[in-house]
This record gives sequence, structure tokens and C-alpha cells, in this order.
Amino acid sequence: MEGHAPWEVLFVRDGSRELKTNLDEEEVHTLARLTQLDELVWWRVFQDIMSSPPYIFALRITLFRNEMTIAGNVSNRGDRDHLINLFHRALRSSGPAPVKLTDHIQVTAPFRPAHRSDLEQYVARSDSSSLAMDSALETSPPASVDVDRYPSITAEKPPVVGEIFRFQVALDAEPTDASAEPVSFKKVPGDWRVLRVAVEVHSSRLRFKDGDNRKTINVVRQGRTLPVSFSATVLDDGGAGSPLEIVAIFTYEYRFSGMIRQTFEVERSTGSPGSTFATAVNMHSASVADLTIKIFRSDTLGNYIWSFDAPRGRNLGSPERSEFVNLGTSTGDYAMGLLRECPGFAAGQHAGKLRGIGEEIWKISPPSFKLLYRDMHREFGPSFPIQIITDEPHIAWEMMHPDNDAGVNGPDHLFMTHPIARWLVHLQGRISSKFTPGSIASFVPNYKDEESLAMALEEGQWLADNLGAVAQEATYKGFTDFWGSAMPREPVAVLHFAGHGDTDAAGIAKIKLVDGWVSCNDVHGGVRLGREHGTFVVLNACKVGASEYRLGLSSGWAASLTGQGFRGVLAPLWAVQDKCASVIVRDYLTSFMQGVPLGEAMQTARAASRHLSSTPYAYVVHGDVMARIEPETSA
Repeated sequence: MEGHAPWEVLFVRDGSRELKTNLDEEEVHTLARLTQLDELVWWRVFQDIMSSPPYIFALRITLFRNEMTIAGNVSNRGDRDHLINLFHRALRSSGPAPVKLTDHIQVTAPFRPAHRSDLEQYVARSDSSSLAMDSALETSPPASVDVDRYPSITAEKPPVVGEIFRFQVALDAEPTDASAEPVSFKKVPGDWRVLRVAVEVHSSRLRFKDGDNRKTINVVRQGRTLPVSFSATVLDDGGAGSPLEIVAIFTYEYRFSGMIRQTFEVERSTGSPGSTFATAVNMHSASVADLTIKIFRSDTLGNYIWSFDAPRGRNLGSPERSEFVNLGTSTGDYAMGLLRECPGFAAGQHAGKLRGIGEEIWKISPPSFKLLYRDMHREFGPSFPIQIITDEPHIAWEMMHPDNDAGVNGPDHLFMTHPIARWLVHLQGRISSKFTPGSIASFVPNYKDEESLAMALEEGQWLADNLGAVAQEATYKGFTDFWGSAMPREPVAVLHFAGHGDTDAAGIAKIKLVDGWVSCNDVHGGVRLGREHGTFVVLNACKVGASEYRLGLSSGWAASLTGQGFRGVLAPLWAVQDKCASVIVRDYLTSFMQGVPLGEAMQTARAASRHLSSTPYAYVVHGDVMARIEPETSA
């Protein structure tokens, strides 16, 4: 390969929307000879490029000595990765690649005036074989847009035990029925043409061939987006007669975008699919967590799907990126059995007991997750950010602790070293990476007829003195009016409560004001504060003499509040009762108000007080782990 002249081919999308190239048989023959690969290998690569949707704006491929360089512009990072993987596979098709691959592909949207074609953006300079952007089009980038599509899962024939079941997953521009909820892709370039959306399907009643449950839907702006087809063998449920439930999960640009469930009656001769709902949950962070863990209920038999995304760890762990887990009991019963005594752990004796609980949670996580985490811990260290997306509200997955068999050097609870946050999946929730700068509104009741919480009162005063928190009327009317009919016009960054918290006999979480309780049932469509300001809520729910963990204290508030537009919630799993609770909230809010990301602020505050008691282990952060308060902008 030494001494040969530079080899080069160009691909340019012109005004006729076609991808033009100077590639011919002689060029392919020369490339095959220089790389010592079969011509068929390269023909397959270039046919893939030429037949692809219009996500390539311009591409230049050069080979000189032992280095191949790919330069140009594509529409998004997924398309860029697809191209790079295409060339990597080709170069490695006959063993270790003798050619080094260098990537200079940029992810851009075409810039143009509104009257110009999206595809008239790149031209080949007449005096050079290099690619250039038309200077007349180098004005300003287009505004980003939200792209809504309505998911569906359909099949022409019902599933039959032991037979192949074929079904399709679609993302349509219009709903198929009035109750359909869209999946929304955020911050898409304003003049997009094609979105490559990854879809993975799971069912405990279906057996897929390896890799056949993951495909890509090319969502087109104009015309009809074609669905993708799946097929799998229907498994017997042992005569239980349960329906077959399929979960489809959508991901765009490595961010979880939403999901849909569809049930089918098994062995029905005729009929239509059962009920469907789409969950419109969208991540549109400026940054993406290094590891996203998705945990969803698969059926009514206790099976849960675990699925993982690791943008920086795509080659780490096992090839398997999803598995089923069944605890043999309800997740609520499992959590209750593990955490029941946590509030009563004596200070100084708590760490060992909580490590044991963390290792128990680690043991029930799937093997593919353990391998991926082990490799990522070795590669990136113990502090990469983790996002959990789940419809399972009870188990404290953040608390898991790798055991001695994990192969993790210096293991610790995940939430002690990693920035970590979770988001509960439900119909109206939207995950946002930004919080609006504003005030802290603080509700700290001074109870009259019972022992007041001295540390709560001190906490409220400290927030006022040091962070400018504004004390509010801590009555039922004062609290509910504040987030509803009497909502302030100026932005409220944080809504803070410190006082008694509990759950009732039905498991409904509640907090006590001076004259009564406010519960999750008080969070309804009339609550406007979250939708208007995206406020972050801190519920430092304490209880004197609390000795038991109760389900729903944290998750109940999180689900209710984020459903009404609040962008994050910090609340304890159990009613905390010591000075440590106030220290944690002070440390957390000090960092958060200074613009530290939500997950990092909590990890730092938690780790600093972990030696004091079990209280630092109680807090769960709900939101985008990378979210932060936007800096003030000057006019």
C-alpha cells in the first residue's frame, strides 16, 4: 500500500434530491486492491450508502497509505454511527484491519432560506474535488422542532401457541383512535427529513431469534412512514390463559423517547388486538447519561423487562442489551421485605445492614446488566451518570451494591458514587433537562398541638438566610392555593416542604400542614405551578418516632407531581427523623441553585453525610439526571 496515489470518492446530494457520486467500477476495483479486500465487500458498502434515506448531505472518502478518512455531514448522530460501523465492518471482514479508519463526519442540519430546497446545501467546488457548503446558505441554523408520532402495534392474525406470530410496529403522523397518545422527539433540527428511531420489542410470551427484537424505523417528514415487521414464536404459559402483551420501546439519539403496550388474546380465531396505551415520556437533555436503565412491566405474571443504553459503552459487557427478571413476588412485597426496618437502623450500625440490602438488590438484577456495569466501571470509573426509566415504583434500584463476585474494584452503592436519578413512566410526564431560575418557596409548618420538628424549622430559617427562600403560609389553603389559583407570576425554581409526612391505609402519600393533610389526591389539573414554571419539588417528609418503611411515600408524590408538569422531585423512601435530613437538603439545594446538575448535587450531598445515619440512603431523585438550572442571561 506504500507509495500509491491518494484514492478518493465523493457523494453529494444535489437539488434533485439524488445522491450524486463519482464512484465507478474502476474506483471500486482500485479500493479493493489497496485494502486487500474482495470487491463485493465494498460494493455492499456503497450500495448501502446510495440506497439509504436522505440523511447524507455530503461525504468524502479518501485512502492514502494505510489510513482511510471519512469526512462530510449527516443529519444526526445515529446516522453517523451507522456509517462508521459500516466501514469498520468492511475493513475487519477478513481479519484485523490493515487500514486505520479516521472519522471527520459532522452531525449538522442543512442551513437554508425557507424557499430553498433542503438538498441544495452542498456543492462540489469547481476548482477542487473537496466538498464545500454553499456560502449563500451559511446563514443561521434552523430552529429545532418537536416531532410527534403515534405508535401502534398491529397484527393480521392472532397469536397461536407454538406458532410464529408476525406483527408490525408503526409511528404514524396521525392517531389511529381518539385516545392515542403520541411519542414526541425533542430538539429535532428544523429542516429534518428522516429520523432514525430505534425500536425494541419485548414479551415474556415470545421467543425471538438473537437480535430480531431490535430494528430501526425511518420516520419521514413527507409521505407515509413505513412500519417495521417482527416475528417470534409464541410460548405456552402453562395453561394460565393470560393474554400476550408486547412492549415496544422507542429511542432517538440514544435517549429514551417513549413506549407502548399492546395485548393480544392467544389462540383466538378472529378478533382485534386488546387495549393499547402509549406513554409519551421524552428525554431531551443537552447531555445524555452514560448509562440508561429501562425497567418495565412485561405482563401480569411478574415479568419485568430490563433494557440498557450505553452510548460510550456500546462494545462493553455482553452483546445482550435486554433481559427479563421475575422476582417471584410483587415488587411492592419485595421492597417491603427489604426496607421495612431501614428507618430504625441505629446510627453507626446502619452501613453494614444497608450494604447487605444493596447486595440483595444487586443479585436480582440481570446478568447482562452486571457485566455491562462491571466493564463500564473498569473503563470509566465509579462516577459516570446513570438514568433509570421505569414503571416500577417500589424497589430502590439506586441503592444496589455490587457483591464480591461482581468483579468491580472498590464496589459501593450506585447512588453513593454515581449521579443517578429515575423517572416514573406515566401518560403526561415530560422529562426536561432545564429548570428556570427563580425563587425558593418554603413551607415549614409550626405545629401547635404536637411536638414541632425543631430541625425542620431550623432548615426553613437556614434556607431563608442563605439561599433567599421565601417563607409561605403553611396551611392547607396556603399550600394548595400557591400551586394553583394563587400561583405567583414570577418563576419559582424550588417548592420546598419540611414537616410531617406519611401514607394512609390505602398507600396514598401525604404531608401535614398546620391545619390538615395535603395528599397526592390534591394534585390535579388545577395545579398550575409545574406546568407554568417547571418547578423542582423538595419534600423533606419527617416523622417523629417512625420505625417502619411504607410504600409510596416517595413514588406517589413523584408520579402525581411530574404528571402536572413539575420537572423533578426529591423525597425520601421512608419518613426521616433526624438532623441529617436537614443537612442533606441544605447541601443539595446549595449546589442545585448554583447550577450543579440534579444527580451530581444529590450524590455529593448524600455521600457527605452517609456516615451519620440511614437517612442519606432514603432519598430518591426523580428527574433527568443531567438537568440543571439555566444560568441567568443578560439582555
